[in-house]
Amino acid sequence: MGSLPDWVAAGAAVVAAALVAWQSLETRRSAQASAAAVTTANAALEHSRSSLELLRSSVDVAKSEELHSRTLIIESVRSRMDAASQLLTITADPRPEWPPLEQDTKFPFILQGVDTDHIFHELDDAERWLTLQYRVSIRNDGPRTAVFELPSWRLDKGSPFATIEPSRVYELLPGDSISGWFDIRKTVADWSSMAQARLIGAANAVDSFQFIYSTPMDSGVSDRYIIEVNGVPFFPKWEGGQLNWAIPEDWDPDPNYPALAPTAKVLESARTYWISRSSGQVLPSLESGHD
Repeated sequence: MGSLPDWVAAGAAVVAAALVAWQSLETRRSAQASAAAVTTANAALEHSRSSLELLRSSVDVAKSEELHSRTLIIESVRSRMDAASQLLTITADPRPEWPPLEQDTKFPFILQGVDTDHIFHELDDAERWLTLQYRVSIRNDGPRTAVFELPSWRLDKGSPFATIEPSRVYELLPGDSISGWFDIRKTVADWSSMAQARLIGAANAVDSFQFIYSTPMDSGVSDRYIIEVNGVPFFPKWEGGQLNWAIPEDWDPDPNYPALAPTAKVLESARTYWISRSSGQVLPSLESGHD
C-alpha cells in the first residue's frame, strides 16, 4: 500500500497534541483541587485546635470559679465556728519545780523532794521512781464559759505537793484561769534510757502534757494544746567505771550536757473544724480548697 496522504498525518498530529494538552489540563485541575482540599483540611484542623483551646480555657475558668466559691464557703464556715468557740491561753514555766520528787519509801502515795547531789546507781536504783513537775496555767480569754477535760494533774491549792487529781472536766468563766502542775514520772531506768537517747541526738526522746478543748456542738471546733517536755532530772556521773546519775543542786543545765536540761515549752495549738464530730466529718482545709 502507498503512504497516507499528508493531510491525514497532519490531522493525526493535531489530535495527538490536543489529547496531550487535555491531559495536562486535567492533571493541573486535579493538583489544584488536591491543594484546595489540603488547605481546607488545614483550616478545619486549625479551627478545631482553636475550639479545643477555647474549651480548655472555659473549663479552667469554671474550675477557678468553683475553687474560689469553695474557698469562700470554707472561710465563711470557719469564721462562724471561730466566733462560737473560745480562746484558751496556755502558759507553762520553762523549768520544772526543783528538786525532783520521789515516792516515800514508807508511804508510796506521798512524794518527797530528792536531796540534791544524790547519786542514783544505774543498776541498784533502776526501779525507783522519779517525778518532774511543771507548772501550767490556763486562762479563758474568750467571751463565753469554756468547758474542757484535763488529764491527771495537781491543781494549785497553795502547794506543789498537792494530791494528783484524776482526769476531770473543768469550767472556766470568761477571764478566769486555773493553774497547777503536771507530772512526768518514770523509773530511773527509763530516765536513763531517755538521757542516753538524747545524748546521741534522738529527736523523739521527748514527753508531753496535752489536752483537747471542744465546743459543745456536734458542728464546731476542737483545739489540741500540747506542752512539750525535754530533758531528764539528772546528769551522768561515772564512779569506778560504772554509769550513775547525780541530782544537781538546781535545774540549770550542766554545760557539758545541754541536751539533758529539763525544759518545757507550749507548742502552737492545732484547731480542727468539724462538720459533724459524731460522724467524723472534717471541714476541708483552705489549702485543699486551692488544690
